[in-house]
Amino acid sequence: MSKELLEKITKDPKKMFLLGSIVVILLIGGIASSSAAGKKARLKALFKQKSKEMQDQRAMYKNEVPTVEKIQRLKTKDKELNAIYDDVIFKLKAKQKEYSALRPLEFKEELLKFQRDLESRSGFIFPRGIGFIEYLDIKVPKQEELNDLTKELYVMVDILKIFDSFDVEKINIIERLGKEKIFKNSGNKNKLCRVFNVHFETESEFLQVMEVFNELANSDHFIIIDFLDFEKIDKDKIKSSFIVRYIDYL
Repeated sequence: MSKELLEKITKDPKKMFLLGSIVVILLIGGIASSSAAGKKARLKALFKQKSKEMQDQRAMYKNEVPTVEKIQRLKTKDKELNAIYDDVIFKLKAKQKEYSALRPLEFKEELLKFQRDLESRSGFIFPRGIGFIEYLDIKVPKQEELNDLTKELYVMVDILKIFDSFDVEKINIIERLGKEKIFKNSGNKNKLCRVFNVHFETESEFLQVMEVFNELANSDHFIIIDFLDFEKIDKDKIKSSFIVRYIDYL
């Protein structure tokens, strides 16, 4: 299941921002109606509209003959956009939290401490191990893995505390899907960022899910939420399946 979920997520950082925006649009549009058929119809119409816009843009430039002036203008524009892009990345890197890598046994101790702390919170149900079940038992992480594992653990705890603060009743699934390396340009060997992907499935009221998403978007971590799926359980409760993508700029 992990590979199938990751295959459905784009690895292009620009598309990631677009996908995040589309998810929010679809989410807000879904509040007005509980009709599954209506949601599918709106989704189909949106994709049809976007597809036509892309086809129209391709048709516009298909037969255009490039000139020296146009090429130079595009090169200048490309430099300007790269400068803006680099400035944005610099600011994002300055904002993100940094963590000192734990030693193997320290990591296991921290994981157990967080597990017990979350268990002590009344009415908060979540999977044992919070996504690190193998390390809660007998497995000891390798030292070379701990830079990433330490970061993943502390970010995971911050995310779960947000779930708890908005009274999300139950988390059925916490599944770490691995990480991706994303580069600035195709063929550019300089690493831009890593993306840690975690699949969550929760049960709660719809409003609680919206509040959690909003809080995650405004947290100290750079997070994108996508691949959303909702299933109505009863009058007020829904089952939500989504992927939290934590961006770590290098």
